[in-house]
Amino acid sequence: VEKTIQRISPEIGKKIKSIISLKKIPRNKIIKKYYPKEVYEFMGYFIGDGSFMRNKTNQKNNKDYYLQLAAGSDKEEIINNLMKPLQNQGYIRSFWVSKKGDIIINGLKLVKLICNELRDTNKNKVIPKWLFYESEEAICSFLRGLFSADGTVIMRQNRPIVRLTSIREDIIKDTKKMLYF
Repeated sequence: VEKTIQRISPEIGKKIKSIISLKKIPRNKIIKKYYPKEVYEFMGYFIGDGSFMRNKTNQKNNKDYYLQLAAGSDKEEIINNLMKPLQNQGYIRSFWVSKKGDIIINGLKLVKLICNELRDTNKNKVIPKWLFYESEEAICSFLRGLFSADGTVIMRQNRPIVRLTSIREDIIKDTKKMLYF
């Protein structure tokens, strides 16, 4: 195993003798986008519980005008910790709670950012590859949002077990990679 690790990555091979003991993947390059931490956290929430919304009167223009978060019981926390700060920072013009309890977001700056960065060519939500090169703080903010949306904590034998649930295998794999940064 040691020779295989040394061949794959000499840097990792110097630090460990077995792939099982790897706790953190060393990174050579960090490229920051310098978004506020609330933007990264919103991105995580959006990957987990968000959706794109079209203005019904302008659907023929094929543009997204709003974003939606299925907030559930976290509604007040999301409003206080994300929506209001993002509004104060100019990313959101307005937001409101729908009759179903979802948060609808209007703000060209955030809508464009989410549409451009969190969607692939097939219009599926994705974790952007540049996020893997972000600072640890940004990755932690993103993961906080994602796990708040799609994560659970259960106790087994007085020990916490943290889980993430998604129907998208690529989201699970990318999240797993980010947990090592």
